[in-house]
Amino acid sequence: MPSATAILSWAFTLLSFTSRAFAEVCDLCPTPDHFPGDESAKFKYTKGDQLQIVNCSHAFDLAKEGEFASCNELHNNTVICQCGPLEQEPFSCNLCGGDQLLPLPDRIVAQKTCSEWQDIATNDFEMDCSSWQKSLGAYCGCDISPPDFFDGFCRICDDKILPLWNQTVKFLDGSVKTCVQIEQDINTIQRDDTSCSDVQETYQGPCECDHQVEYEKVPPKSLSSHGIIVHTSRFLLTTLSTIAVYTTVL
Repeated sequence: MPSATAILSWAFTLLSFTSRAFAEVCDLCPTPDHFPGDESAKFKYTKGDQLQIVNCSHAFDLAKEGEFASCNELHNNTVICQCGPLEQEPFSCNLCGGDQLLPLPDRIVAQKTCSEWQDIATNDFEMDCSSWQKSLGAYCGCDISPPDFFDGFCRICDDKILPLWNQTVKFLDGSVKTCVQIEQDINTIQRDDTSCSDVQETYQGPCECDHQVEYEKVPPKSLSSHGIIVHTSRFLLTTLSTIAVYTTVL
């Protein structure tokens, strides 16, 4: 004959099963893909003849286990949880991509330090992030070794980096930009292969794409200003139909 303890245990199990059989499996928040905004907020609910207190974080898991007798009643109680969509972190463009730190934050590129360019890129449009990474990021020491790094990017010097990225181009309206800034600008504009060819034809001469740079003991991808031997003249004046160009030596 079963002991009194065994009978009580069986009765409790049956009561628990019966209670859950009439419970509903649902989400804590009435709108799918919404989550409690205040996970520590607490609310009361009735389980059997017992009054229970639970916080929104715990209730979020319990609701999926059929803890609550009525989804409608649950949703009425969980207004305090401030359900809503997950807040998205504001987009921030990292010049080196991901969480990588700038290898050369103090390098001067286009009259600003790489740290300053990082601040500017951070607050720019998400759609322009790639052009920042493939222009200023490349010249601030970020890793450009992946074979597909420059895919979809219009490079002034065709298949190589700018040998004199700080070269300045003076336009007829008096404005001045460096070649690396121009390269970044042209990649934020909708273009096709034809327009890229036009850009290259316009700027390859002014930006001295044929300038020979020899690196000594420094990997070319680091673009260090140390150990560079300049083989071309240090001054050049070229006049085009739209721009006047002055060479600035690194």
